[in-house]
Amino acid sequence: NIISDMKNLIVNNELNIKKLEDIFSKRLTKLNLEDEELEDLVLTINYKINESVNSYRVNTLFKKINDLIKSSDKGFIKRFKSLLFDIFDNFAVLHEPVINQVKGVKLKDLKVKQSGIPSLITVLDNSLFSSQIQSVLIAYFVTLILMVLMRRNFNIGIISTLPILFTISVIYGALGIFGIPLDYATMMIGSISIGVGIDYAIHFVHSFILSYEESGNYEDSVINAFVQRGRAIISNSVAVMIGFAVLLFSSMVMLRNFGGTMVASMFLSAFSTLTILPVLLLLIKPKIRRKK
Repeated sequence: NIISDMKNLIVNNELNIKKLEDIFSKRLTKLNLEDEELEDLVLTINYKINESVNSYRVNTLFKKINDLIKSSDKGFIKRFKSLLFDIFDNFAVLHEPVINQVKGVKLKDLKVKQSGIPSLITVLDNSLFSSQIQSVLIAYFVTLILMVLMRRNFNIGIISTLPILFTISVIYGALGIFGIPLDYATMMIGSISIGVGIDYAIHFVHSFILSYEESGNYEDSVINAFVQRGRAIISNSVAVMIGFAVLLFSSMVMLRNFGGTMVASMFLSAFSTLTILPVLLLLIKPKIRRKK
């Protein structure tokens, strides 16, 4: 049968595409395969056989070598096996300076173009990265323009949005430090942080302006804003944090990452509103028209 014929080829080290075609053309006459179908079948079988044989050779050789090395480092084992696979595949990757030093050996230049799923993922990652930057910038500048128009004060608009920049900077820095990938879930963090963070800032600044219009004192106005809006901002942030914390129990890693980062984002939004925003108001002391 076909299996025994292929086994004999492997044992005798005579495996090649031509002999596989002879085997399948003789054994599968009843199927009436066309030439293209037969060629695809032979190429697939040949690839699978070579892959299995090379895998067996690599594992056998590595076991003998590792008995001498006795290494348990997973990274070293993976790299060492990769080198053995390259040897059995008759494939070598050399740097250009090394190739130039080789004399008396003609090497063919090969142009390699990546395709398939890895290429698709690369394109999606690049698109995701660029769209993330665009969405955050657009959301921030639109929010800034609306704050300036709403308060009719450029300084107030800038001050109101600076806590948002602090929150976004810390969140994206934490993603990089803790190795959390930027995917279709975590890419929404920036826009949501801007939307929620500006809400806290609007409440605090509105209370501050009302108090200043009556008292004309920056310190007293900040204290009144804390008294009037502080508890509401904290309660709102805690409620939103609990809502997003439910995602931490999800079975999907993507949703768990999203839930954890959103909890941190809500905390930072409220924290920066109650700490950074009052400090900026007291330092810059934006001009505000008092009521007559």
